[in-house]
Amino acid sequence: MKVQKEAETVNVYVQMILDEIIFTARAKKLGIEIDDALDKRDDQLFYRLTNEYNQLMKHA
Repeated sequence: MKVQKEAETVNVYVQMILDEIIFTARAKKLGIEIDDALDKRDDQLFYRLTNEYNQLMKHA
C-alpha cells in the first residue's frame, strides 16, 4: 500500500512537471509568433495570437 501511494505521488509530480514544460513551451512559441506578426505588420494574426496568449496566462 505504501509503495502504491508513493507511486501515485511520483505520478502527480511528473504530471506537474510535464504540464509546466508544455505551458512554458507554448508561451514561448506564442511570444515568438507574436513578434513575427508584429514584424510582418499582420494585425489580424497579432490580435489572434495575443488573445490566445492572454487566455493561456489566465489559466496559468
